[in-house]
Amino acid sequence: MFDPYSRFIDYFSMMFEHITGSKLILNKHHYEMAEGLERVFYREVNNLLIEVPPGSQKTTMLSYFLSWAHGYYPEARSIACSKAKEFTVEKYTMTIAQIMGSTLYKELFPENVIDQKKRERQDVFDTIHGGFVYAVGAEGDIGGRRVGTGVKGVFQGTWVFDDLIELDKGMYSDTKRESINRWHDSAIPSRRNVIGYDPNIYIAQRLHHDDIMGHVKEYYGDDCEVITVKGIDESGASFWEHFHPAVELLKQKKRNPREFMAQIQQSPNLEGGNLVSVDKITSLDELPKTTKKVLSIDTSMSDREASDPWGFVIMSQFDTNKHIIQQAFAKQYGLNTGLECVVSVCNSEGVDTILVEEKALGQELVDNLKKNKAIKELRINIIGIDNKNSPLRNNKALRMVSANETVDSGNVFCYKFGQGVTEFMQKLSIFPESTDDHEADAFSQYLNYYKSKGDFIPRGMIRI
Repeated sequence: MFDPYSRFIDYFSMMFEHITGSKLILNKHHYEMAEGLERVFYREVNNLLIEVPPGSQKTTMLSYFLSWAHGYYPEARSIACSKAKEFTVEKYTMTIAQIMGSTLYKELFPENVIDQKKRERQDVFDTIHGGFVYAVGAEGDIGGRRVGTGVKGVFQGTWVFDDLIELDKGMYSDTKRESINRWHDSAIPSRRNVIGYDPNIYIAQRLHHDDIMGHVKEYYGDDCEVITVKGIDESGASFWEHFHPAVELLKQKKRNPREFMAQIQQSPNLEGGNLVSVDKITSLDELPKTTKKVLSIDTSMSDREASDPWGFVIMSQFDTNKHIIQQAFAKQYGLNTGLECVVSVCNSEGVDTILVEEKALGQELVDNLKKNKAIKELRINIIGIDNKNSPLRNNKALRMVSANETVDSGNVFCYKFGQGVTEFMQKLSIFPESTDDHEADAFSQYLNYYKSKGDFIPRGMIRI
């Protein structure tokens, strides 16, 4: 080792200033990440997962790490992968080649020299000792390259997976996430010279509970180390106040709490076990034959809050005590248009029962529904819930905790092709952090009513 630069963090700081001309402002998260990367280098960790907010210099640190690790072992063979090949080429192979061409690097690691005879492409460089760093995009063709050399006991290369999926596709597209995960499981294991030996480094902001980071945690089980850097700690301090002031991060939380919890807090589901056990909700490709269908409505507004959206959730039942989230949506309505919407939904969806809490405009809606000619002709049951004496009345979190007993038992399912269901599942996963939680309130209203009454009656009958 080259003293005093045996620690990667020392090399990173020194080389960054040499290459960029700017002093690296080191922060606590740099040290945490650097120590984890050193454990990969010394072969103490097989699979390192680093969950970190955007703007943390994670890609920069990874490219400098590869230049450092390959400096000690010029024969090492590594593959870097990110969401797009162009990004990976720019941030990895081109950056590392620039570092290796610097005067300081040549002084530190004179043996690690790029083979200029093979320097025909930007997506790969080879060293004169047979090592290389190759850049590939997510789901891209890896060609004939393989990680590692077959020599055990020392660092001989690594896979680096850096943000394999973009925000909009990672957070909102089940299809894209599943495609990335399948590619990882099928293409990666065979792309090393000793299968299952050379390490993997995954670094990303979290986007969804089943993004690549969540997927590989389950894939590797106990054979992985996870470093999690939260944007805001329990005291309310920012992870890096110099570049990401806490006041700005909290503004992001207010603008989009779902993205804040995932990207900034690395918690696509709420911490503390989550209020809603979304992992216990089974996704259905097809709807089974259901016995009853209930439209649960959260009018979500007083007379002074007429611009707030109403939350609608259609729940259906099959077998005994099994409930399906069939549709979920929120729209802004005045009372009259809200009534028209309810009638329209009941006409098109074959609803048996309408469930509304009797407070503020909820009571007015119940009264108007009972008088509505179309609803009467459909013989739909109108149930107004009086929660005046309920201890859960004014606490939506407690209402959800109570409803979650049914979720946690595995008796709640979701129809994956239902209107708004994917979006709704994301809202449930961060409840009550979302500012738009009216469908979630309608959902907990349904489950709590079922718990207290035990069943919904068929259309046109009257509960005694």
